[in-house]
Amino acid sequence: MPRRRLPIYLPALLLLIVAVGWCIFWWVASSRLEASVDHWLQREAAAGRIYDCGSRDVGGFPFRLEIDCLKPVATLPADGGSINLSAERLVAVAQIYRPTHVIGQFEGPLTASYPDLPQATAEWSFAGASFSGNSERLENVSLVVDGLSLKTAQTQEPIVTTTKLEAHARPTPEAGAGAYDLIARMDEAAIPFVNDLLGSAAPTDLELQASIRGLDSIAGATTAERLQAFAASGGNLRIALARLARGDVALQSVGQLMLDDSGRPTGELDVTVRGAEKLASFAPSLGDLGPLAGAGIKLLGQKTTLDGESARRFDVRLEDGVIRLGGLPVGPVPSLY
Repeated sequence: MPRRRLPIYLPALLLLIVAVGWCIFWWVASSRLEASVDHWLQREAAAGRIYDCGSRDVGGFPFRLEIDCLKPVATLPADGGSINLSAERLVAVAQIYRPTHVIGQFEGPLTASYPDLPQATAEWSFAGASFSGNSERLENVSLVVDGLSLKTAQTQEPIVTTTKLEAHARPTPEAGAGAYDLIARMDEAAIPFVNDLLGSAAPTDLELQASIRGLDSIAGATTAERLQAFAASGGNLRIALARLARGDVALQSVGQLMLDDSGRPTGELDVTVRGAEKLASFAPSLGDLGPLAGAGIKLLGQKTTLDGESARRFDVRLEDGVIRLGGLPVGPVPSLY
């Protein structure tokens, strides 16, 4: 090539070198991704959690890393058998310059089966998740589901519907291993069983903001053994906000819960209720006692406000297997194992 023509071809030559180099870089990154996924699947399988795809492809060239899993299935160990899950498709995507941040999207329906229980099916208009971290440490994980509908093989109508479900988790800053912050909410949830019990079809909004400590201590082959280990380590759930709003009634709570030596929840909750008298009086299951129960609830609480409206505040304690409302025993607390 004549020297005087080299400047003419130099930009194209450099571009070709960059393109070839990028192709090699993407191929190496995608190969490492597949190897990492295989390693994670093997590690999970050793722990009894089996995940698989009907077919799995890696793509996303040139700027993304994408795993397309058709017909994903999972088998998870549980007391008395295994939980079997299956869906239509899972697509997980990460930018090649930020491989530790993964965004996933699910296509349903999702089916779940467990021995001696009817099969459950979940459908949605959108379901997505995101994960930041690596195989050794979680930074945060999120789940968003729109238009969720849950049915069982024994029901023609959904047993739960909600316009939006969100859940987020991250390690609690400066709290050590096994501590996580949790946020979850459901908007306009409809649960026919609850509607029948309360005699009202009003949609329900639910929200939880909490932190849990002691998850790193959970070990054992059964749920009972894992809960026992959690209790023995002093694990606890700190509730910054637990809220339920349904029609004219709203309930909001803060507090802390643990497990005692017998596996019973124990702790204190500060509960504020708007429409406390209606909480009992509109429940048909109480019959003629509904209005009386509502009046009793109203008398036990201290006057306060919630959402700018009149409300009642209650001190709720769970101790020695008994629920106490303002010092009065109102019912037993069952053991969780």
